[in-house]
Amino acid sequence: MLEEPLHGLAQNIRDGLIVVEDDLLRWSNASFGALVGRVGACLEGLPVSEVLQGLPGALGPEAAAEFEAQVLHTDGRPRAVRCRRAGSSGEFAGVAWLIEDLDVPRALEAELLQRTREVASGNREIARLRYENDAERGVWKELRATLAHEMRTPLMVVGGYIRLLLSKEPGPLTAQQRRFLDESRRGCQRLGDFLDKLVEPSEVGTGGAVVKKVQGELSRVVEDVAAMFHPMLLERQLTLEVEVGQTPPVCFDALCIEQVLANLLANAVKHAPSGSRIRIRVRTLAACADGQSFAEVAVEDEGPGIDDGDEERVFEPYVQLHNGTSVEGLGLGLSICRRLVEAHGGRIRLDRAQNRGARFTFTLPLSEGGKRASRGEV
Repeated sequence: MLEEPLHGLAQNIRDGLIVVEDDLLRWSNASFGALVGRVGACLEGLPVSEVLQGLPGALGPEAAAEFEAQVLHTDGRPRAVRCRRAGSSGEFAGVAWLIEDLDVPRALEAELLQRTREVASGNREIARLRYENDAERGVWKELRATLAHEMRTPLMVVGGYIRLLLSKEPGPLTAQQRRFLDESRRGCQRLGDFLDKLVEPSEVGTGGAVVKKVQGELSRVVEDVAAMFHPMLLERQLTLEVEVGQTPPVCFDALCIEQVLANLLANAVKHAPSGSRIRIRVRTLAACADGQSFAEVAVEDEGPGIDDGDEERVFEPYVQLHNGTSVEGLGLGLSICRRLVEAHGGRIRLDRAQNRGARFTFTLPLSEGGKRASRGEV
């Protein structure tokens, strides 16, 4: 037994502590008992060699001050330990030894090393992906510039012939012919403006489009898009109903919102059955808690609609949902719509129409600073 003042301290230290006399265990603390799987009373009087292997010799005063060995646990598992001479016991003519468990710190060290290697590997993967992303962005930028350049040449030719016909030099025009040519000229102008945007520097969250918001009237954009689709509506025997309420001026990029509305109307025309109706409705939503008000634009058709569960998937790039109609294009239109609407601080969503078909709605803030959509009609 150790001196009473030291007994409590020795029993509570983390490392094992033993007292050896004539290579016999005379005393051990609880930590050492845990190392070997025995209580201290069962260890007293045992030869040291029954619980410690790899000793350099007798554990007397002449033994080395520090060395490594192995503890034999009762389950047969050896554990690496470091033995350090702590001094002589006052009660026994023996020597006290601190027994430090090396397996736990070594396991932690190995775990830390493994995690360090994984972090380094992750950093290398991130660097590789960043490099590939930068390379792809460079290729995409060059592709956009090439596409805009190659499209601009035939566009200039078409625009030139339209201007020539409108000049009446080849011959007189009827009122209907002039109206069609005026619409074609405006379509060429819109496409030219879009090509200019295509090669401008990208802004975060807009997918390559620079949004330049100014106060304007949504009604004019709706009228322009409706006029643009007039020949296609006649060809497919579709009726377009437009309802524009008293909406205050909206802060938006007219060309971008025209692209959004044109994509939504093109989808409606593509999927609407012959003889059915398509509706465009513009209304003002009630102000939300922070006082921000929104305008809502809805495009509704009477086509087959979208299956339940696909309301979000339709806005993902390259997603084409087969709903009984032929599928054309790359599946990018709605994802572009989402990016452009969110770049304005609005939100776009898909709802089911009252009877059948699909109803797409998007919101735009009536003033700068709108970051989320509001619900409820004034």
